Amino acid sequence: MHWDPQTIRLRGKDALFRFRMDFLLLLPNHSRVVIEVDGQHHYAKEGRPSPAVYAENMRADRDLKLSGYEVFRFGADELQDEHHAYPRVTWDV
Repeated sequence: MHWDPQTIRLRGKDALFRFRMDFLLLLPNHSRVVIEVDGQHHYAKEGRPSPAVYAENMRADRDLKLSGYEVFRFGADELQDEHHAYPRVTWDV
């Protein structure tokens, strides 16, 4: 679980109890960005595709978005090689 002082201040100390995030960026103007890197455990159980596991992760994603977070998901395979990963995680502002 990540510490987000804005959410704690607005909703109380238990506000983030069910949220698990890989990376949380707290940006100016109270912008909050979550970066998720999804490995096999995000869509499979015991090495086999699982619609239930996938649905649970999508529910968590919706909960984060409805709570004011911007969420970016990457498949772990996308980030294995630095040369392939770099263009996926950089952008011009």
